[in-house]
Amino acid sequence: RGIGVFNVRKAPEGVIHVNRDFLFNEGLPTSEVSITTDAANVVWRADDQVQYGTDATFHFYTEGPHEVTAEISNGACVSTVTEVIRIEETYNLMAMEGFNPNSSDVRNITFMPYALLERDVKFTLFIIDPRDGGIAYQTSDASQGWNGVDVRKGRAENTATTYIWRVILENPEPGERAEYQGTVTKL
Repeated sequence: RGIGVFNVRKAPEGVIHVNRDFLFNEGLPTSEVSITTDAANVVWRADDQVQYGTDATFHFYTEGPHEVTAEISNGACVSTVTEVIRIEETYNLMAMEGFNPNSSDVRNITFMPYALLERDVKFTLFIIDPRDGGIAYQTSDASQGWNGVDVRKGRAENTATTYIWRVILENPEPGERAEYQGTVTKL
């Protein structure tokens, strides 16, 4: 009885590179990663997202650390490399906190969360008067930002007033929540 001969191959190695710039791509928070490796296959995993190839982009919607793992393989030999990406703030549709309907800057005369202008997503935006809980404005058209007029009264308040905004997305991206909210001050 002879002892068979076999070769043991070294597991593939890789180095993950993270673009640390905070990016938005078409209104979505985007983290770009790549890997330097001699492995033939790369599978990326992060927050229930899976991608393939040496480059990947991930969308992280919440503040905090997010683990990105690259599984690299050459045939039967497999290894993993992990990197942590720290997100500094929770994604809130890139909404501004105030607007002025009397501004000379056309970008500041209505309120619409900026991401809704960039994304191809069905949504409903509600502007809620916190004093009585009534809906002061509602739209599903990103080109129809709120100009400060309370549709119930047919006019805008004469003083600076803070309202609650709420957006419901019909088909959020994987891992994204379906509802967003915040406050906006009409100056």
